[in-house]
Amino acid sequence: MKPTLKLLVFAFALLLTISCNQGKDPEAAKMEAEKMALESKIIENNKIMFKAWNEGNPSLLDDVTVENFTRYQNGELTGSDRASYAELMKTFQSALPDMNFTYDIVAKGNKTYTKWSAKGTAKGMFGDINPTNEISETHGFTILTFNEEGLATTEEAYMDPLTYVKPWGYTMVPPASE
Repeated sequence: MKPTLKLLVFAFALLLTISCNQGKDPEAAKMEAEKMALESKIIENNKIMFKAWNEGNPSLLDDVTVENFTRYQNGELTGSDRASYAELMKTFQSALPDMNFTYDIVAKGNKTYTKWSAKGTAKGMFGDINPTNEISETHGFTILTFNEEGLATTEEAYMDPLTYVKPWGYTMVPPASE
């Protein structure tokens, strides 16, 4: 979003909040306006993170994440800084160069809750596995936590990893039963 449009959206949100709160405590109205402005900013920053994924442009993360950005996937720590997150993006972009995310974002306080889908064609190496030109698709849910400046500090991503590695031939074999 262009800076002018961001300012316009912020001004509109502020005006709307103030007009809806006439007759209320001015301090409460100010706090509500600040809360709405933060939620608007974190939604926009979350969208920029998806834009970074969709465009394969990790440099977009520089303005929307803290340097020590941490990432958890299915409860396990998978990265403890912005650089490791950018490397993760590069790994997937190399394997799935046409990967694209669609998403629905909800903000509450300093967090966003996002239901998303990612789809792409296995045209590149995935680790040491050769490309198959098969479609890979997965769905997930992500919770992002932001600081007071609206920068992302932590990502908690939940997904079924098997769904995105199937195109490279991975399967789940049930345990043998007696």
